[in-house]
Amino acid sequence: MGIIMIVKLMGMAAIMAGAAGMGIFKAAEFGSKIDQLVELERMTEYFRGEILLHHSTVAEASADIAKQVAQPLGSFLKNVSDRINRRTGEDLRTIWETEGEAVMRELSMDRKEREEFLRLGEKLGYQGKDMQEKTLNRYQMFLARKRSGLEDEQKEKMKLYRTLGVLGGLFLILLFV
Repeated sequence: MGIIMIVKLMGMAAIMAGAAGMGIFKAAEFGSKIDQLVELERMTEYFRGEILLHHSTVAEASADIAKQVAQPLGSFLKNVSDRINRRTGEDLRTIWETEGEAVMRELSMDRKEREEFLRLGEKLGYQGKDMQEKTLNRYQMFLARKRSGLEDEQKEKMKLYRTLGVLGGLFLILLFV
């Protein structure tokens, strides 16, 4: 075996590893979306406890929950709490929307997820406990349905991404050989 053949084999192995790695990366990226939904569900459950059981204000609840959830939700909730406490006259809806823009981009929410997230901020703090509970229940059910759908999809797509990565690598090898 000559040196040229060894270099070709090493190149093929590198292409194959890179393509398979891309497939694995895409599969993991899909899994992180589910993790984000789980974290949003946790945040909603914490809000339920703080507002309905502890009778906290949205500012107090946001400050407490910010310490318990992962980033970027933690910093979002801290910013919401800080802006409410500054008492600049802004309503919660405006604060939630402006602070939420960054977190929605970071969590790569789709259009429906953004709408539901903003609706949560619209309804919290303005209504009686019963309506706030209904709002939290509605958002939590939305998240649970979304997560369930993604979990069903995940099994298929993860296999697909890995397979496409390997097949793409094989195709490139055949193309270059």
